[in-house]
Amino acid sequence: MLDDVQVWEGVPVVDDFVRDRAVQSLAHVFTLLSLVLPREPLQIAFRSLHTDDKYLQGTALEYLEGVLPAAIRQPLWPYLEDRRPVSRPTRPRDEVLADLLRSNKSIQINLEELKRRRQLEET
Repeated sequence: MLDDVQVWEGVPVVDDFVRDRAVQSLAHVFTLLSLVLPREPLQIAFRSLHTDDKYLQGTALEYLEGVLPAAIRQPLWPYLEDRRPVSRPTRPRDEVLADLLRSNKSIQINLEELKRRRQLEET
């Protein structure tokens, strides 16, 4: 029953469970995509989507927009939380890929910082 949901520090515990499951499901989708698309850019894009940096997220979405076939992109897109402006310039695919690959170190730093913050919040 939803009325019986446990609350920990003001946040329903089910939220964490649902969020973790959603991330796992999305990770599985990206794993499947890596069977037909270059693995490294997909991994970087996936990690970028989990940062709090809007530029990194936008670059990942821009990359995915350019490489995913419409039949895959359209059903997947609602789960990627695209918050970019509707009207935006289109960059060449090679430029987006290069930008994404250069961002790898920034993504790792950003994710490590988010992890540290989450650990501090839990203590």
